[in-house]
Amino acid sequence: MGKTQTTERTIYLWMHVLLITCFTSGVHGTTLAAEIQRLQTDLFADYSKHVMPINETGVPLTMYFGLSVNQLMDVDEKNLLITTRVWLNQYWSDFRLQWDPSNYSDIESVAVPFDWLWYPDLVLDNSGDGDQLLPTWKFATVYYDGEIWMVPPAKLVSPCPIDVTYFPFDHQDCPLSFGPWDFDASQIVLEPISNYVPKENYIENVEWTFPSNESDVLAFLDFDDCCPDEAYSVIRYTLHFQRRPLYYMLNIVLPCISFSFLTVCTFYMPSESGEKITICISLLIALSIFSLLVAEIMPATSETSPLIGTYLLFVMGITALSVFMTIIIVNISYRSARQYRMKPWVKRVFLQVLPKYLWLGDDLTKDPTPDPSVDPLCRVPKNCVAPSLGVIENGQVTQLSDVENQQKSVSYSNVNKPDNTKLIDVEDKKNSHTSETVDGNNRINSITNTTPVSKELEHLLINLSNMKTSTRKQNKCYIDKIEKEWKHLAIVVDRINVIIFTLIIVIGTLSLLCQRN
Repeated sequence: MGKTQTTERTIYLWMHVLLITCFTSGVHGTTLAAEIQRLQTDLFADYSKHVMPINETGVPLTMYFGLSVNQLMDVDEKNLLITTRVWLNQYWSDFRLQWDPSNYSDIESVAVPFDWLWYPDLVLDNSGDGDQLLPTWKFATVYYDGEIWMVPPAKLVSPCPIDVTYFPFDHQDCPLSFGPWDFDASQIVLEPISNYVPKENYIENVEWTFPSNESDVLAFLDFDDCCPDEAYSVIRYTLHFQRRPLYYMLNIVLPCISFSFLTVCTFYMPSESGEKITICISLLIALSIFSLLVAEIMPATSETSPLIGTYLLFVMGITALSVFMTIIIVNISYRSARQYRMKPWVKRVFLQVLPKYLWLGDDLTKDPTPDPSVDPLCRVPKNCVAPSLGVIENGQVTQLSDVENQQKSVSYSNVNKPDNTKLIDVEDKKNSHTSETVDGNNRINSITNTTPVSKELEHLLINLSNMKTSTRKQNKCYIDKIEKEWKHLAIVVDRINVIIFTLIIVIGTLSLLCQRN
């Protein structure tokens, strides 16, 4: 029985303590709410939100203003507008809203509806959407010393003088100017909270970066043109944004560089392929179509020329110049020896001096190692001139037409073979006669079959025909040699163009990339 009574007494005591605790907590909660209500009633009993809180005459109210950037939402490069999401940090003092915390259960701050408070008409001076008045919040925090804090979020649209000269390596400076609309500097003075623009819960932009420590904050007095005696306090924040160039490097710059180096590759293609001009024109057409696509990506402006647009025009100019040079090279490569003669200084400079510096050999005028399969008649001396159809007699060239005239005047009596005529013995080279020689022999045989001539005259006629064929062959070999020299000249010019165009493209590309710094 004793143990049972002890247990019941313990449970009773604990229940009593619990009830007292709950009652005390309820009384304290009710008291705190009542104290807040009493505080608000006392503060705003004689308060008027239409009266500016100035305690001394001639002393302006100091209002502290700060800006925190949350996100760069959009950069409209065509309309020169930026859209940002920010927090507007503001606080000022109102001597009418002061109290002693000891009289109100040590309450040091209280949240009151914003509509109860006096607030200056702060505006964004350079608003871009026509809504200049800054947004407010539903509540504001009032501290016991009369200080009022308010941090409303806002979405600001403001003009920005976008300079695309160094696009896509450009950075933009966008100003935001805040100030009161009706109160001049004798009534309200704005002071910045900090000398930079902090980032609060900042959301990164995929195209732009925002280094907060590079932003500028400037507080100054703005004098109105209409009223020089009136000045307004203004705070100007200059936000610096840096463009991310990776997207434009991959989609614009690298294709342009590829086009430019493909232009150089056309000079490596031999003229005999017949595709040099075709490839150059195809590159020029492809680059023109590509420029139309790039024009949709680049910001539209007529004030300055974007850097990437200048580089694109540079590549198009290089490609057009390569077409012009390719036409000249093809013309040189297919020049005929009957119409063009290479000047000695051209042969000296381009075929003997420059090739060894262009990794093309020491001298392009030298004949290669004689090939036993090549007809010896094609080995023309270096100092030879274009041979005409004739016979070498007594150290002088006699035209075949003159020989043929002599042939017609020869009598069919005994004719002696001249000793001073250098004739070719055809009996040892019967197997090497060309079809032309065979035809000449057939004609001679037909003459000798119908006309009684001596063997000496028949031998003379055969040698004359062989000399005519040999001279024609030498003439053809000489023409081939001259045309080969023109082709070698085209190769040298091609190699010079490779070096020059490569240097121009490398210098132009590096000048573009160095603008990033």
